[in-house]
Amino acid sequence: MPVFITKPVTATPSERYSQSEILAFMLEDSSLSEVEERKVKAVYKESGIDFRHSVLNSFHDRSLNRDVDRSSTRQRMEVYASEALKTGLQLMERLQTETLSDKAIHMSQITHLIWVSCTGMTAPGLETEILRRFPFQPFIQVTAFNFMGCHGFFHALRFASAVVQSDQNAVVLVLCVELCTLHFKTNSTEDQILANSLFGDGGAATLIFGCRPPGQSVEVKKQVQKYVHSSADQMAWQIGEHGFDMRLSRKLPLSVSSHILSALEMLWDASFQADSLNTWILHPGGKRILDLLQTALQIPDIGMKPSREVLRMVGNVSSASVLFALRQFLETNAESSGNGLLLGIGPGLAIESAVFVY
Repeated sequence: MPVFITKPVTATPSERYSQSEILAFMLEDSSLSEVEERKVKAVYKESGIDFRHSVLNSFHDRSLNRDVDRSSTRQRMEVYASEALKTGLQLMERLQTETLSDKAIHMSQITHLIWVSCTGMTAPGLETEILRRFPFQPFIQVTAFNFMGCHGFFHALRFASAVVQSDQNAVVLVLCVELCTLHFKTNSTEDQILANSLFGDGGAATLIFGCRPPGQSVEVKKQVQKYVHSSADQMAWQIGEHGFDMRLSRKLPLSVSSHILSALEMLWDASFQADSLNTWILHPGGKRILDLLQTALQIPDIGMKPSREVLRMVGNVSSASVLFALRQFLETNAESSGNGLLLGIGPGLAIESAVFVY
């Protein structure tokens, strides 16, 4: 049975910083050795990122105290509760304007809501506050995927697909909200340097249907998940005393690219082969991982444009990233048609994929 993803809407915090501003902050406010400073400069220079958004306001004002290092996890979760809700409300407003306005889709038709986030948690969840503020039907079913990592949207897509395939009248709203910079720290470990150079804040939302909806959408034909257990230690996300701690090995891009072909094997069948693809929506996890995936999958430069542009303009926004890239593609290819690949990466090491037509 068919599964359709509507053109996503996206939102970012108002604070926008250039990569050079964040680098200057890191160099001024960290106790780095000369060797470490050279390493940090090289990482930022090769990041492929020009800008990122953040709920933090301390990158411009370097006279502020070191809240990014001293703040407890509890303090960071208090900020998450207020700021993630703001992003969620922005997404709902844009969904009303772009997806629901003047189309044959109404808020009351939404039967399920899925909240996705790995950068904060509250109970009750922020999805309940979204429910309170908008005219959903009274018996809407709510689910949250918390702490899954950058492939969180694919878990939501798998769940939503099962829902709409069992009930063609179901409509599933997926909200991915990530405030990655809440966990910014200025220590000089290699993992933290990489994380600080990559992640930004933002959110994305889409509707999942079991029949073709009004407006732009893509039809998902098949979804596959593969775990590379031998590389499980190369990416991790753990709760620490001062925010969440990132494990991000430099070996990760090579591990993903060396296993990508085997990870995609189960996608292909008589109706869908790798050589039929003309669109690639890859998780913008970082420049090196995009470079190696482009080589491994033999993707032309034009095919990398959506993912590279998202990385350049907002950085890696975790679970929302692939929806940012899908929106980027659909905005510039409104009248075209073809076959595409959605690709995500997460802790485990998980490689998530789905093929779609548009």
